[in-house]
Amino acid sequence: SRGLGDVYKRQVLEAGDSAWKLLRQGGPMVWVLLLVSAMATTLFLERLLHYRRIQINTPEFIAGLRANLKNNYNVVELVAICDATPGPVARMTKAAILNRELSREALRELLNDNKRVEVARLEKRLNMLGTIAQIAPLLGLLGTVLGFMRIFRGVMEEGTWVLAKTLAGGVWEGLVCCL
Repeated sequence: SRGLGDVYKRQVLEAGDSAWKLLRQGGPMVWVLLLVSAMATTLFLERLLHYRRIQINTPEFIAGLRANLKNNYNVVELVAICDATPGPVARMTKAAILNRELSREALRELLNDNKRVEVARLEKRLNMLGTIAQIAPLLGLLGTVLGFMRIFRGVMEEGTWVLAKTLAGGVWEGLVCCL
């Protein structure tokens, strides 16, 4: 049993070592791709946590407001319910409650303005994530092109009789960037 554990540890170490070799042999664009991937992952996780944090049980929220309206129509309590509830639905509802004296058209205009603000909050940093999603494949392609340029430079320097070793580095760099 102990021998099997040692074999497993050795395989894990070798896998980590081969991953490190893979990154080193992939050329400079692999590091750029790793950086861009880290940025995308960070943005994705931030947005995911933000959306989870503002997620509410809307039927329960509305039921609480209705119960207050049926029983005593306490505006302070309605605003307190909205303040205690995170997210855009509660903020929009609070704006409607606080401006209930406005005409129907003015209230609609106010809510449309608030809607634009809330949508902007929800879409924050999504443009950056979309840009990274569009640029990352181009960076991989650039790494592939740089690898092939390395191949052709080797062919130019070596002349007609090129050793496979001369070509292998460029092919390897190009392939790693395509992953």
